[in-house]
Amino acid sequence: MCSIEEIVISGGFEDPEKVTSAAGIDVSPLQATHEEADTRILLHAADATMKGFQRLIIQCRDTDVLLLLLVFANQLSQEVWMKAGTAKKPRDIKVHQITLPNEMLDGLLAFHAITGCDTTSQFTGIGKRTAWKVFQQYPHLLHNFGEDEVPSTTSLSLAEQFVCKLYDLKSTSNSIQEVRCALFRKLKANVDTLPPTEDALSMHLKRAHYQTKVWKQSLVTHPQLPSPINCGWQMLVPMLLTKEPVQSTCVQLTVCGCKESGSQCSTRQCLCRRRGLYCSGACGCAHAAWCMNSNDIQETNGEETDLDLDVVVRPPEKSTSTTRSSVCDAQPSTSARVLRAQGRTDRRL
Repeated sequence: MCSIEEIVISGGFEDPEKVTSAAGIDVSPLQATHEEADTRILLHAADATMKGFQRLIIQCRDTDVLLLLLVFANQLSQEVWMKAGTAKKPRDIKVHQITLPNEMLDGLLAFHAITGCDTTSQFTGIGKRTAWKVFQQYPHLLHNFGEDEVPSTTSLSLAEQFVCKLYDLKSTSNSIQEVRCALFRKLKANVDTLPPTEDALSMHLKRAHYQTKVWKQSLVTHPQLPSPINCGWQMLVPMLLTKEPVQSTCVQLTVCGCKESGSQCSTRQCLCRRRGLYCSGACGCAHAAWCMNSNDIQETNGEETDLDLDVVVRPPEKSTSTTRSSVCDAQPSTSARVLRAQGRTDRRL
């Protein structure tokens, strides 16, 4: 904190709790174990408020700090300014004049952590503006996020529902796998725009939970935090997945584009049938009841499909209808329609 009479310095010392004052005054209330400068700024701002300062000017260009000032505004001075921008283009933000509904303030920190901040990644193709529009409609989904020691099943489920809305606002599904598969069937361009897998999202949400919990204890001198190892981190490296992104046996995934108004996967026009494979949830038929090439139909009829054992696995071709490989891992019990390199078929049911 900086003023005309006093300069207080904390953090960066060998002793994490050490804090010094140029004026030699007692600054023991500022002794803290915070590792982030962002949260220390809030701690110093709250201390200045308790000492009777009516106006605070925070010189910082960090979005994280701005959101923290908004969330804790009711515990700070009546007038709070944030000096941002650059030397050529300075910007003074009147934080005290920014008003948000309480239901949005309750989930604001979780929103920022989930959609991307200094310590968490951003979903490809989904910026803050797009995410903000969704958050305005569904802030309640993030109210309790970051409260528990370890993220609860309920908070993770609600956060997953929020991420589903980010990718498809009209979707009624609460499963990121279902949304991922639905968008995969419509995909015509970059597969990087698909939602993350359930496993990858789980790791992301755990890291976001940890960061949110850190922020929510900004005014606590000695915050109680869980081990990062249990929150999506492995030492200093984020743990992106706990499962293999692609099964080791998966060389090529075949999908068809059949429709109910067409042959209904009953002829060799169906790419899956032509290759002696059952249709899957990633196909155009979406493994629907009308599909005549589903595993259920074959088992009911007692039929065995003769496969061409001379099929040679080739590199993916340019046609998107035949070479969308391994990007949709939902419903693993029905999606392993893959050709093994040995020239035989492995049906995993």
